[in-house]
Parts: sequence; C-alpha cells; structure tokens
Amino acid sequence: MELPVLVSTPGKAILHGEHAVVYGKAALATSLDLRCFLLLRSSSELVLELPDIRVRKSWDVQELTTIVEDEGSSLEALKRLSGILPGTEHPSAQSLATYAFLYLLFGICKEERWGSLPGFHVTIKSDLPFGAGLGSSAAYSVCLAAGLLCATGAISRPSTSDVKPPHPPPLDPPDIPELLTSQLGGHACPHWSSWGHHDLELINKWGYEAEKLMHGMPSGIDNSISTFGGAIHFKSGIVSPLLRMPRLRILLVNTKVPRSTKKMVEGVRRRHDKFPEVIGPVLDSVEALVERAQKELENIAGGTRSAYSTLEEMFLINQHLLNALGVGHHSLDQVLAIALQHGLAAKLTGGGGGGCAIILLHPDVAGETLIAVKRSFESAGFDWWETQIGTQGVSLHW
Repeated sequence: MELPVLVSTPGKAILHGEHAVVYGKAALATSLDLRCFLLLRSSSELVLELPDIRVRKSWDVQELTTIVEDEGSSLEALKRLSGILPGTEHPSAQSLATYAFLYLLFGICKEERWGSLPGFHVTIKSDLPFGAGLGSSAAYSVCLAAGLLCATGAISRPSTSDVKPPHPPPLDPPDIPELLTSQLGGHACPHWSSWGHHDLELINKWGYEAEKLMHGMPSGIDNSISTFGGAIHFKSGIVSPLLRMPRLRILLVNTKVPRSTKKMVEGVRRRHDKFPEVIGPVLDSVEALVERAQKELENIAGGTRSAYSTLEEMFLINQHLLNALGVGHHSLDQVLAIALQHGLAAKLTGGGGGGCAIILLHPDVAGETLIAVKRSFESAGFDWWETQIGTQGVSLHW
C-alpha cells in the first residue's frame, strides 16, 4: 500500500430511541459530520500520537514484537504496554486508546500474515468532543481499523472510478486538521472516496473489536454509523440502513455537564421496575416516533419540505418523553428553552443527564436567527457546532 494513508470517520447522533433501545425497542441513529482523522506514515519505529488526549508513544518494532511473542498471553502483554496493570477496573482514556491501537495492529498483521511488524507513525486528531455521547471512541476505532487495513494491503485504495458514490453524494472535502496537513508537507488532500461493501464490512468488524476492548459489549450502533455513514434503524441487534437519508443541517449544543450513561440507564431501569404500567407505554411511544421519523426523513429526501416541521414537533415530543424517563437535566431544559425562544426545536441526544442536544435547522431558518441563538448558547456557557447529519462514512483522502 502506498503511504501515507489519510482517513476520516464521522461521529454519531441518536435522533430517536435513546434508552428505549435497551428494552428491545427501535432506535434511529445517524452520522454526524464532526470527524476523526488519522494520518499513517512510514517510520523506522512504531509511533502513536494522539494530541487531543496528550498521548505520544513510541516503540522499537523488534523489541515490541519480542515482548509480545515471549509472554504467555499476548493480550496481557498489550495491556501492560498500554499502561493497564492487572486488577485495574477503570483504565484511563489514554491507556484504552493505546491498547486498542496495539490490539488492532497485531491482530490485523497476524490475520493478513505479515512476516514482520511494520514501522508506522500514526497521528489521530478529532473534531469530536470526548465523553459527550457522540461516538468519539467508535470514530477512533474505525479510523484505526481503516488506516491499518489499508496500510497492510488488506483492503485496496478506492478510486472515484470504482466506488459508487453514497446517497446523497459527498459535499466538498472536510477541513483536514492543520496538524495533519503540516505533516503532509502542506498538501490539502482535495479528493476523497470510500470503499466497496465488502471492505467496509471488514473495517466495521475490526472497529467493533476495538470498541469491545473499550466498552465491554457495545451495541454496534456507533461503529456501524462511523463505517457506513448515512443513518441506520437499529432494533434487537438488527441493523438496517436507511436507503433514503437526506443530509440535514443541525446545531449541536454541548452543555458541558458531565454525564454517565450507565447511571442514566440504571435510573430508567428503576423507574421502569417501579412503574411498569406507566414507563412501558412511554417506551412504546418513543419507538413510534422512531418509525414515524424514518418516514418523514424519506419524505424530505423525496422533496417534501413540510416534513421538516413534523420532525421539529417530534423532537419536542421525544424530549418530553425522555424527561418522563428521568434522563433530562436543567441544562438540557435551558437548551430547549433558548431554542424555542428562537422558533427552533431541540432534544437531547445520547444518554442524557447533561451532555449534548441537537437542534434541527430548517432550510428557511434566517441567518439572523442563527446568530442570535448561537450568542444565547455562548452566554449560557454552552459550546455549539453548526454541522450536518446523514453524511459520508469512513473515507480515504488524497
């Protein structure tokens, strides 16, 4: 494979179905055009550089290979090399990211029967905030998988002539982080495309393996979105891509309130067990919103502009249902109130209890309205991004 390799992957947002999916209900997830970028270059040693979380690791290739081969358990050796000591219950994000990198590198090289471990310099830079429920770890995992599979020759470099463009086709290439373009000698990499379905399945498989290292038994939604892009309908482990997912503008708002998805899930469980006759119908209603939203998205893709207003109304309904489940927060109420003051609709995305909210931007929303609402969020101490959903999945840039 010709080096360097530059790939990117999107984050994810849940449109509808948070928490209800835990009870076998459907969820609707979509790609978020805040991206994670990986640059892989040739090197005499193995280097991992993650400036977002202040990681820079380097290993002598031969010494690293010898350590892993000489120890009885290669997984335990990789954990130790990553800084995860025996008995550690909650490894740091830095250690987990390093462990995922080493695991994928050794696993892919072994499966592809490489004679010796190659030397690589891997730099990863992300637009995604960490721990905000936006799929940052899955974007990282899929980026690693795609870059390493491409560099080892397990998947070939796609070209614009042999790759069918996604629906809808990609817009202009995303802005490559300045750190990576400087490492490329200032090259802007204006071209980008993705792989065929078989190669994407392989990327998704390895991305999911890395996700399991970091999260135990994840649902598979996040890595599937980062790989395939667009949107998916997910229910009881069955992933179905939406064939007609429009690209939609959104305002993503980060309340910066720390949240624990685990605690939120446990809280919903307690409420469900205490009031099953109440919470059961709430979960059914959330699933009904998922099915209706899929139809409205298809209507928008078909040119029905009135469907935007329906989607906005459904955002508000879903937020009230999520509050009934006990996963709201006063910061999210504040986001909703600010949005409503400017004629916009918001809902939380992800686990709730803080974290992020999304606001659907109608094509006719006035520029003055956007400026005003952004200023209001800044005054409240919130971060925001104007971005898109339903965008391209994992991509190669050149």
